[in-house]
Amino acid sequence: MRPTADRRRRPGADGAALPLCLPLPPALPGRVLPEFSVPCVGAFDDPDFRFSIDWDGARTLLFASTGAIRLQSETLADVSDRYPEIVAAALPLTPRSAVLDGVVAVLDPSGCPDLVALGERMALGAATQQRLPAVYLAIDLLHLDGRGIMGLPLDRRLELLRGLAPPDPRIQVPDWVVGEGEALADAAAPRHLPALLARRGSAHYHPGMASPERLRIPLQHRAHCLVVATDRVLGSTRLRRLRLAEYQGSRLTEAGTADIAETSMLWRWAAPGGRMRSPLIATVDYRSRGADGGLRGVEVVTLRDDIDPVWCIRRDPVPPPLSQPVPARGFRPTVLSALPLEVSPPVA
Repeated sequence: MRPTADRRRRPGADGAALPLCLPLPPALPGRVLPEFSVPCVGAFDDPDFRFSIDWDGARTLLFASTGAIRLQSETLADVSDRYPEIVAAALPLTPRSAVLDGVVAVLDPSGCPDLVALGERMALGAATQQRLPAVYLAIDLLHLDGRGIMGLPLDRRLELLRGLAPPDPRIQVPDWVVGEGEALADAAAPRHLPALLARRGSAHYHPGMASPERLRIPLQHRAHCLVVATDRVLGSTRLRRLRLAEYQGSRLTEAGTADIAETSMLWRWAAPGGRMRSPLIATVDYRSRGADGGLRGVEVVTLRDDIDPVWCIRRDPVPPPLSQPVPARGFRPTVLSALPLEVSPPVA
């Protein structure tokens, strides 16, 4: 006799479930691409936006799960061994599972990120953590207690993040300024900070994408360029000329040149045994761009391997949203509270 359709749908002849255990879903995703920003022409006011410094450092995702901390760079590489003091500081998070988006930085004595010092730390390794201690500046929360929360509004994610961070100066949640981008730009520019970050409070997180609701407002001329070749500088035996390139659309385009001393710590790290690392990214300051878009008056800030080359993009900045009136709050010198960070003591 053929079984009925109802009987065929049953897991067993007597209706009992088969003795199999379903696999538990992972507490955390294996890897997460960060969300990227769109360049913006200038500062603006808008009560719907949250403004902060675009902190000078290495974009890093922090994965916390039971008994384990993992740090992931923008290139998806595991960089936990590079910053052991941050791994140790994040251990109080491990009773829960979470993924944080943030920036690894080395702070100067005034509490501002020092990219030159971070480049030295990356080049020389974890052995320098006593002299160049790193901090983790958490700017977003993407996953919490087994649940992805990238679809929540930014304001809610920041609220959850503030309640999660451990009381350790090596992991900090920098302040955001609501609505007053122009005031923050005026406060940040004299400190020679490179850029502001403007994010819409209602925005979701878009991994691996440049989001129009995440705007980078430059305060100085800075770019990340791919180092495509090097040449000896004529007449000198101690200088190397780096040939720089940026993507323009899908095409890699010459961006200019910059010189670096062969005897420098950065170059010895970038070209161990005389062979250049690949890929190698140069973060540079420049005076201006020529008519062809190339960089003029270029100086190397640092060389690094933590930036994905596909984001070395030459892109025209978008106009800012029309400035909207921000509710009057009187004189607010506390806008400066978004700038200095707590300097952690050297590792014992």
